[in-house]
Amino acid sequence: MAKPHRPSLSRRGFLQLLGGATGSLAFSSMFEPRLLLAQSQQGTGKNLVVCNLLGGLDGLAAYPFTSGPLVSVVNSELRPSLAISPGSALSIGGQSGLTNRLGLHPAFAPLHALASSRMKVVQGYGIPGDPGRSHDTCQILMSLGKSRMEGTSMVGFLARLMDTQNWESMQYWALRVPNSTDVNSEKNPPVTTWDLDSLDFTRIGWEDDNARDYIADLRKSLIELRSASTPLHEKYSSALRSMHDTVAVVRSDIAEQSVGNNSAGNYSDDWLGYQFRDAAKILASKVNSPNVSFRNKDMLILTAQDGYDTHSDQNNSFAQEAGIGARLGELASNLAVFYRDLQTFGLLDDTVIVLVSEFGRTTYQNAPVSQGTAGTDHGHGSNTLIIGPTTAGVVGDAPTANELRDQWYNATIPKVDFRNVFGDIFSWMGIPPSSIFDETGYTYSSLGLFS
Repeated sequence: MAKPHRPSLSRRGFLQLLGGATGSLAFSSMFEPRLLLAQSQQGTGKNLVVCNLLGGLDGLAAYPFTSGPLVSVVNSELRPSLAISPGSALSIGGQSGLTNRLGLHPAFAPLHALASSRMKVVQGYGIPGDPGRSHDTCQILMSLGKSRMEGTSMVGFLARLMDTQNWESMQYWALRVPNSTDVNSEKNPPVTTWDLDSLDFTRIGWEDDNARDYIADLRKSLIELRSASTPLHEKYSSALRSMHDTVAVVRSDIAEQSVGNNSAGNYSDDWLGYQFRDAAKILASKVNSPNVSFRNKDMLILTAQDGYDTHSDQNNSFAQEAGIGARLGELASNLAVFYRDLQTFGLLDDTVIVLVSEFGRTTYQNAPVSQGTAGTDHGHGSNTLIIGPTTAGVVGDAPTANELRDQWYNATIPKVDFRNVFGDIFSWMGIPPSSIFDETGYTYSSLGLFS
């Protein structure tokens, strides 16, 4: 497969990568090559990897019912063309006592073979209330960590996590940025890059010569404007001169880490594969590189995958860009390689992977069996997956048969606030969820994901 075209880094994105154009003490400290992370408080060394499944994952298909009366409701009444047979679904342990049990879509097989004992499904999660069914609105609400638009701050909860913990830039790696609010931190900016292997370390960016010169002049002008005739002027200038040294540290200590090519295979030669490959390199550096002092630092890595807006041909597993099976298979294959890498690095117990998506799909398929092109439309509640130091099982309550059959609403209603999923993860990291989620009326309630 030919390597896809690498999008050029925007001037804003480039400035984010190098520490932000607004200038502060954080900017200067970021570019001391051997002090990249030395000034932050010691953390727990925990790692959070977020994968945003863009388009609205069909939770009823990705995590189908395998036993109980809801199997026939979904497979026979609501989705005769889209049914995932109980016999083909992959088993999930820890469900004794549940009447309606869940399984995994068969496309999860590569990951299930390795991590089935450390996979927990969260059933019926989503944005509470009535957020609507717009991709953009629900993406922004989830990014902000809110159930409704309120106030004027557009700092997402992942960016707020970075601010409240006073993390340095290289503790938050945004390998894909679905929403600008994800990285709109007010203190240190996260590192945003599409492809570590394609960084050009002999130049200052991915732009052409004219754009590169413009960026250099702009940064110099901003520094002079902000700090002229102040004691900070030389500090800023020194930081600017050390930029190349810092990028060299990134190359030697992160980008050149050996990852993949393990018993689960290798990362796919596409943007999803590059993201998980780079995530593995960043985490490998925690173990292998003393230069960047990552080992005891908390780390956040943001990734994303497209292709879950399955309005038609949802079960088409043959087309490259169609079919939930193809998308989940690509995801599971890369996660399996990533899981093996984490195992090699000794980081399985220190790393949580969480899948998120802006909403689920409609309970009814949107075309009759005779058409053969059935899909699902925008819904509300969904199911999701946590992989990490947890036990196999399912949390959350199953929908009722009447809820599934409701043709007017035609979606499941979330019974688990999506913020509680992250609240459990933040608590596991030793971070109070109340310091991150501040919407009036919201109170964190533990799901017991790690108990």
